[in-house]
Amino acid sequence: MASLINQNSECNVCRLCQVVNKPEQDREIENTLIDQTAHFQWIPGLGSFVEGYSLIVSKNHVLNTGCFDIDIIDELELFIQKIKKVLRKVYQKGSIVFEHGSMGNRNYAGSCIEHHHIHILPTDLLHIPKVLSDNFVNHGPVDSMKCLIEFNRNHRPYIYYASISGEHNVFEVQVLPRQYLRQVIAAECDRPQDWDWREKAFIENIKTFVTKLTSLRMER
Repeated sequence: MASLINQNSECNVCRLCQVVNKPEQDREIENTLIDQTAHFQWIPGLGSFVEGYSLIVSKNHVLNTGCFDIDIIDELELFIQKIKKVLRKVYQKGSIVFEHGSMGNRNYAGSCIEHHHIHILPTDLLHIPKVLSDNFVNHGPVDSMKCLIEFNRNHRPYIYYASISGEHNVFEVQVLPRQYLRQVIAAECDRPQDWDWREKAFIENIKTFVTKLTSLRMER
């Protein structure tokens, strides 16, 4: 089983817990349940400065990918590959994938919400952002996200970044500003003022994204 955070009042006020536990028919457009597996849900990403920006959110209230057992990480990696194929079909682009590997207790590693979530977005960005390579030790490339179990076990915050090629990279970090990689990626996409999802939700991009996915399903 996954290593869970205590199911206490923190979980009761967690935004992502509220999202994954809400019935599908009661959800707002920005929390649309696109697809799911036994342990994860695929939903749009608030602050979609790139159309198609998505989140993979764990159904259980855990901190990071390293909290999961190997079989659940296998499930996650297969889900990511499925989502990337869908995004490529819709946008004719590859996707990057990243995670702020928070350890809690203010050891955020750039995370904004203390609940496991993976960012995935279609893009033309081919290379790892230089700011990561210049400022943090890269423990990659690695074969799988399973290496994150060791980071979690040793309470070492990290940034996980998979390029369009799918190469897994893990950067060991300390406390970073919240939404750190959103700031980096927004700048790489020439949208440096659009990184904060709390200020700019880009609901219209989300609506267009959901409409395109609905049309894709109807074509099948």
